[in-house]
Amino acid sequence: MSEKAYDYNDTIEQVCELLQTATTPEAINELSAGFNRLSQDLTPPLFLFLRVDGPFLEIFEAILTNISFSALFSLLAAPDNRLIVSVVELTEKLLEPVTWDMIHEKFENFICLGLDHPHTKVKILVLNQFLRCNLLSGKFNPNYAPSIWECLIGDSNSNHVNLSLNVLIHLSSYKNCAKFIYTEESLAVIHDILAMDTSHRFRVYDIVANTIINSEDATSIFEKNDILSKFASEFKSNDSLIIVNALELLPKMTQNKTAADYFISQNILDLLSDFIKDPEILGVKYDFLRSFSLKTFSKLINSKGLDFISISNKYSFINTLSKHLDQSSDITLRITSITCLGILALNSDFLKHLDTEYEILDQFLQILQSATGDVKLESLRTFSCILEKNPPIDTKVDEINQKLFKKCFAFLLKTIINNIEDQAIASFSVIQKFILYTWSHNIVSQSQSFLSFLVEKSDFSLTLQDLKFSVITVITKNEKFLESIPEPFSGKLLLAANKNTKIESDAIPSVATLTI
Repeated sequence: MSEKAYDYNDTIEQVCELLQTATTPEAINELSAGFNRLSQDLTPPLFLFLRVDGPFLEIFEAILTNISFSALFSLLAAPDNRLIVSVVELTEKLLEPVTWDMIHEKFENFICLGLDHPHTKVKILVLNQFLRCNLLSGKFNPNYAPSIWECLIGDSNSNHVNLSLNVLIHLSSYKNCAKFIYTEESLAVIHDILAMDTSHRFRVYDIVANTIINSEDATSIFEKNDILSKFASEFKSNDSLIIVNALELLPKMTQNKTAADYFISQNILDLLSDFIKDPEILGVKYDFLRSFSLKTFSKLINSKGLDFISISNKYSFINTLSKHLDQSSDITLRITSITCLGILALNSDFLKHLDTEYEILDQFLQILQSATGDVKLESLRTFSCILEKNPPIDTKVDEINQKLFKKCFAFLLKTIINNIEDQAIASFSVIQKFILYTWSHNIVSQSQSFLSFLVEKSDFSLTLQDLKFSVITVITKNEKFLESIPEPFSGKLLLAANKNTKIESDAIPSVATLTI
């Protein structure tokens, strides 16, 4: 006689009976096993392989028709951890199609109880629901917030601690977040956390920084409640790693004028400048602190609360950067300075400022074409940043980048042909930025060496071949391609673009004799 086929209805019936009668450990184990089977029934891959009879939706509705959410939630108070885990796993699946608004409306009491639950799995179940919350809808009880903040307390390896950080980052992304997550009760918890160790304090600072980006209204709350002053004090720590953590957050912390003005009033930019000049703490010099400070100062260019040109002039930052670019004895400092130039030159207005007021761009091109190893690689990446501009491109920026590119086109081609993988990839990145400019086609059409390179057979890796063909594809799509690119180059380039095949050329240009 064949074994009876599994029927989810039997499991539901068994669970319902056990919910009424289960008191012994054995019965509780059976109840837990029943919940586990129902969780499996709600797992789509198992359903697709005919794990159960009947459509997925029917199973879902059958469970909720017979087993209420309130019954499931009541079981989370059970003393048996295995049962709690089983209930959580089933509840997670049942809540997947439920909207946040409905969860907030129907399960408000459970949310508060779940956040304070001693079992991590229950906390995670509740915290996950907040990731679907849109504060702009107003469907949020401010009483949730203190408990969410309390979930930040704990080991950084704890899943619920990291999830609570993600939840608060999510909630702080809304411009109206202040009235929901920075209530008086929440601020009391925040102050408790700020009195704890470095790891805990910086979890709060991460959320505060994200709030400053999205809600200027909240900044006055931070100032009034000494949260900004607490962060500012981190820059005066005797621990270099604490200072580095604070440096990394400063560009975010200055994203609105209220916050930026506060930190200026606390002389934080003076301290930043001092770290660049003399990164010494208690008589010990920390060179890495100088590098971090240089990068932080550069990233302030994206701070909406600051007039970067003004502060860079005040602290002679470009002159300092120029000095460090020539530090051949300190390769790390030199590479950091090159990276900083790339960060700055991404900004169109500041690129124009650099071109007009300083000679650092010419200095950079000299380094680019004479450097080797890691310095050369970072210089290529920075040149790619200089060329990377979103349309519409400012006329002056267009002229600057055309001037810079013409000076090193031959160098880029030689670097690619030398076929040192990482340098060739970085050079291709520059070329990819270059061919997006309207003036690039004239340069391409007039360069027999570059056209020969594009159609010649090469011993490139698959990565470099893909980069080469991506360049060919863009060039052939130019509306002036056929009238400006001579034969046989135009025909071979079209063939490559259409078929994505390698092309052999009778003449392979020598690196030593390349001319652009």
